[in-house]
Amino acid sequence: MKRHLLFGSAAVAVAVLVVGAVWAGGAAASTSGRTIVIHAATAQESFVDAAPAGLSLGDVAPIHDHLTNAGGKPAGHDGVVCTVTLVASDHAQFQCLATLHLKGGDLTAQGLFTEPFRQSHHATVLFAVTGGTGAYAGARGYLRLHEVTEEQRDYTIHLLAS
Repeated sequence: MKRHLLFGSAAVAVAVLVVGAVWAGGAAASTSGRTIVIHAATAQESFVDAAPAGLSLGDVAPIHDHLTNAGGKPAGHDGVVCTVTLVASDHAQFQCLATLHLKGGDLTAQGLFTEPFRQSHHATVLFAVTGGTGAYAGARGYLRLHEVTEEQRDYTIHLLAS
């Protein structure tokens, strides 16, 4: 079950990392907006097993990550919730919603994360940046999440120019 919690953590962490990197000065300007690189480490996670027992539709994985920028300095934290939306014979799929809490405001992201059951897996997935508050009001773009280990993820956030 722990493996299934981490995938959700990755999704949330991506969103948090985007905001954290901007806040912590980890962003690099590009012609189309900003690209932010950040690292997420799981601080707390759980798995809420809805009936029936075992991995099934409606199970929820809440996650809290500590975020650091490319220089290793603290960048903020996130809150992620991933809900099981599909259980197949060889994989499960989760809908993940993430909020990154940073000094300048919050950044939100969401997307689907697929977790295979029978193979070693270090996922790379994309999530939509869905908005934000404060300095991130009107944010849009995407987050690329790469799972380094079950407890650590790297995020590359591409924010589009306003």
